[in-house]
Amino acid sequence: MARNFRKNKKEFLKALEKRSGIISLACAKVGIPRRTIYNWLESNKKFAKEVEEAIEEARKTRLDLAESKHVQKLKAGETRAVYFELERRHPEYRQKIETEVKDRASVEELKRQTEILKKIGENQYDNKGDITIGDEAGNKGSERDSSAAL
Repeated sequence: MARNFRKNKKEFLKALEKRSGIISLACAKVGIPRRTIYNWLESNKKFAKEVEEAIEEARKTRLDLAESKHVQKLKAGETRAVYFELERRHPEYRQKIETEVKDRASVEELKRQTEILKKIGENQYDNKGDITIGDEAGNKGSERDSSAAL
């Protein structure tokens, strides 16, 4: 059994490397059910570390491949690749978003309206738009009044 495990483990790790670190593809290649692999991962810490390392290496390989394709497109002068390179890797080419406040009163009005909406959500307005603190018994305004404001 241990010999079979070692053989299957080696085959699986090799398949995992060739299948870009994707466990289900490696399982299909070697004919081992995924559940078996996950059981091995739970019960064998050394195997789990080897799988983790294989997956990380595959991730690095995919990244290298993607970057090399990008460089090829840059060298070919493809516009999208050029824009991507400039915007992502050179801060001076990134789009800048600027906002300008022209009317301070508008900002204050927006803040006031935001507070009103919060209070409406808390049912603190009566049907006339006035804040209701509650009646003499300490209760909030009636549901009919607060729902009319909505």
